[in-house]
Amino acid sequence: MRLFVFVFLISLISYSQIPTLDENNNWTRIGWSFWAGGYVDLDIITILGEQVINGKTYKIIYRDGELTNCRLREENGVIYSFEENINDEKIMINLNLEVGDVLNEDYFCLSNGSGGVIVSWSVMEVTTEFIAGANRKVLTLEGYDIFGTELYYENWIEGIGSSNGLIPFGYNYDYWSKMTCFSENGNVTLFNGFNECEPPILSSNDFNIDNIVIYPNPISERSILQLPPNRSINHLIIYNLSGQIVVNKIITTNNYILKNIDFASGIFFYQVFSDKKLIKTEQFIVK
Repeated sequence: MRLFVFVFLISLISYSQIPTLDENNNWTRIGWSFWAGGYVDLDIITILGEQVINGKTYKIIYRDGELTNCRLREENGVIYSFEENINDEKIMINLNLEVGDVLNEDYFCLSNGSGGVIVSWSVMEVTTEFIAGANRKVLTLEGYDIFGTELYYENWIEGIGSSNGLIPFGYNYDYWSKMTCFSENGNVTLFNGFNECEPPILSSNDFNIDNIVIYPNPISERSILQLPPNRSINHLIIYNLSGQIVVNKIITTNNYILKNIDFASGIFFYQVFSDKKLIKTEQFIVK
């Protein structure tokens, strides 16, 4: 009986032991625009100070040193965001979800109105990965846009938050945001295949990166990385979720074949370069 009670009490303790909302943490994000044809902005998310609302203490979130309307608190592996128009809070991230669980989202306090068209996220996988110097719980999620046509993927990482930068960003057909790096007490970890925190910003005069695509994605047997013709894209790098390079090749054709037997199942990121200039970073799934 004592053993049963002990096991029951342990089960009530949340998995997440690494805090996300720490003032020693910051997140660098990059934004991509369909209309500009590339990366158009960078911002750094930081935490500074607290605010008590309805008897609960929330962290105050800044973007590039400017105050945002984002008020977050963390409890037992769940990150909540206060929403003023309903005088209540909503769940932004829940690390206690299991495979098959669904979380609805319609409020993204760091999106500037550009995101937030994901109706719901479904948990596809729950793993433990060694990321940023620690073993961390990772949830892999997928969600459709508001039209039910485009499928998107995101990771929630213990102690780091969303792979799009602290909290889920949401998606729009013409704009999205990804985290380039996470800093914890000054120790920097790169994400999403980026090799620097502040990559160069592309303009509409550069490559049309919509022409660079892996199809089909996820990869069940084989897929093609299609590259635009008459462009000097000549280098491909593929990373796993932990940032390890698994493919580093010089390419000379307009496509590259990816076979699932060459990869472990999971999430990967590819980067393509033109004469050492980063053109595109994107995620793909291997089943």
